[in-house]
Amino acid sequence: MKKSWQRYHTIWAFLFLGWFVSYADRSLTGPVITWMITNKVAFLQSAANPYALCGLLGSLFFAGYC
Repeated sequence: MKKSWQRYHTIWAFLFLGWFVSYADRSLTGPVITWMITNKVAFLQSAANPYALCGLLGSLFFAGYC
């Protein structure tokens, strides 16, 4: 007996896609911010303390998960 695509398959696919994007965001935020500090990205050069600014950026991404 062959099953066709059901509506719940679509829901599971969207849930998996959301989980994957969320995981990628959490995994890539740290290395990207580290790269930004190392390579002296333009908007970080004008900051008095770029580490504090990058910590704030990381915290804002984390706050979205609470």
